[in-house]
Amino acid sequence: RDRLPVVAGSTSHQITAVATISGETATAVTFPTAGNKVTGKVTSIQPVIGTPKTPVALSGNGFKSYQTVTIQFDGTDVLDSKGATSATFLTSEIGTLTATFYLPEKPSGTKQITVNGQASVGFTIHSSVSLDSKSAQVGGNITVTGNGFAASENLTFKVEDKTVDTTSA
Repeated sequence: RDRLPVVAGSTSHQITAVATISGETATAVTFPTAGNKVTGKVTSIQPVIGTPKTPVALSGNGFKSYQTVTIQFDGTDVLDSKGATSATFLTSEIGTLTATFYLPEKPSGTKQITVNGQASVGFTIHSSVSLDSKSAQVGGNITVTGNGFAASENLTFKVEDKTVDTTSA
C-alpha cells in the first residue's frame, strides 16, 4: 500500500504498477480528479514579521508540475540574497513550491506576499536602522542606515534622550 500524489493539471490519472525484478505490470486504474483548475496555495511562511534584510521561506502546494511561479511583495518582485530581482521559482514534479527570498524595501506595515498574483499571505515589515560602526571617537561621526520608513517621513535621531539630528527618509 502506498500513497501517491494527485498532480494538478488533468481531469483523470492513470496508475500503473511495474515490478522492478519481473517487469510485470499491474492493471491500470483511472479515476477522476476535481477538475483541471489549478489553484495553488501558500501552506507556510517563516517568519511573518521582519525587515527587508530578513530571509523569508515560503512553501506551497496545488500548483502544476514544474510550473514557473512569480512571487511578489506588495506588487514588487522579491529579491535574492544579493539584492537582485529574483521573482520566479519552479515548482516540483508534484506541484509543491519551496522558495527562499528577501523582500524589497517598503514602508513599515502589513503587506501581501503573492504567488502568481493569487495565493497570498500577510507579512509585516518593521522599520530598522543599522550603524556603520559600533564605536567612534568623541566628535566623530557614525553613519546610520535605515529601511521600512515612508518616503519623506521625518526622522529624529537621539543618543540616549538627547536629539542629535533630524532628517527625512
